[in-house]
Amino acid sequence: MSDATTNEKPISDELLAILVCPRSKQKVALSKDKTKLVCQGRCEDAKCPREYRIENGIPVMLLED
Repeated sequence: MSDATTNEKPISDELLAILVCPRSKQKVALSKDKTKLVCQGRCEDAKCPREYRIENGIPVMLLED
């Protein structure tokens, strides 16, 4: 049995390479604590959270209308 380490990424590099912020269409990066994705662009819309949580390895990137 192997234990998960804290150094593991919650999502793959391949997925991270194609994900973009749904509001600004800019690339996203993994946060330092590896718990969320952070938009790398500047959104003109003040409602843009620019951060998206990751639940069970799945980025939650839905926009609220």
